[in-house]
Amino acid sequence: MASTKSSTTALILCGKIPGHIEPMINLLRSDGYDVIHNVRTLPSALLELPALLRTTVGCETQPPSSGFGSNATAASAEDRTPGSEVKAVVVGGGYSPEEFEEIKGACDGVKELPFFRADVTKKRSDGQEAQGGAAGPPPVEELKGRLVQALKAADTAAGEGGGWQPGVYLF
Repeated sequence: MASTKSSTTALILCGKIPGHIEPMINLLRSDGYDVIHNVRTLPSALLELPALLRTTVGCETQPPSSGFGSNATAASAEDRTPGSEVKAVVVGGGYSPEEFEEIKGACDGVKELPFFRADVTKKRSDGQEAQGGAAGPPPVEELKGRLVQALKAADTAAGEGGGWQPGVYLF
């Protein structure tokens, strides 16, 4: 039984900052995106994401070790969203370029997906330095806005065929 509502788009979130994860999930839900699975570490991503992407029914799907995402809060195993329904992977700026490539490679080995990656070189809306600077990452609301804008732009760029294409998109 597929648990993703037809009006939502299933996403995976690779995010390290605990204070950003739940608010980001909630903000994305209001725009029709369902973060079904969150990983907070590289080892978790490399172990959990390929296994998740291989699943075709909810009862095969393991809940995320992070405890975040709709698969963590599903009422039963049958209510979990399988990896076959995942449309994209979102990767926060806490992952190095090398870690990002490892995550992408592990996922691409099972299912090629679009990856939306935080652009750590972008200045925050308050003008402070990018994520690598002393100010740290932008507020969750700003990150969500940048991500949704990138999601919509990538969908529009796909043309009449619609849908995102595998590749890397910065937000």
